[in-house]
Amino acid sequence: MGAMDVLVNEVDSKFGLGAGKAGSLLTAILSLIQEQSGGLAGFLDRFRSAGLGDMVSKWLSGGSAQPVSSESLQSALGQNTLSSIASRTGISLSTATSALGFMLPKLIQTLAPGGAIPTRLPSDALSYLTGATGMVTAGARQAVHAAEQSG
Repeated sequence: MGAMDVLVNEVDSKFGLGAGKAGSLLTAILSLIQEQSGGLAGFLDRFRSAGLGDMVSKWLSGGSAQPVSSESLQSALGQNTLSSIASRTGISLSTATSALGFMLPKLIQTLAPGGAIPTRLPSDALSYLTGATGMVTAGARQAVHAAEQSG
């Protein structure tokens, strides 16, 4: 079981979403990272620009993976993006935001071990974008992209 599967199972267990919906959330956030100009580095810059640089530094230094607050997520990603992810994954906005806030620090630490920000997503992350989970949530990726363009 890869690191992404472990993360999906952890989110499913904590929030009772079912593996499909937890996987859809992961796919949505990975899509957002992949489509971000600059990839993961550009995605992290959104948090820095929202005044959350200390939080990003903790993620990259391997510090405590404290959940991101709903307010901080909204500040960095925007309400439209969060609403779109929730809608497309079939999860309430509050649950989706809480689950994403829990997932994100752990995901960043998995994607950037030792603080080294990769230029492309690792294969186990890409499998969520191209495999069965990714195909099921193709609509989620499109909605996130559309929300990015409008928000």
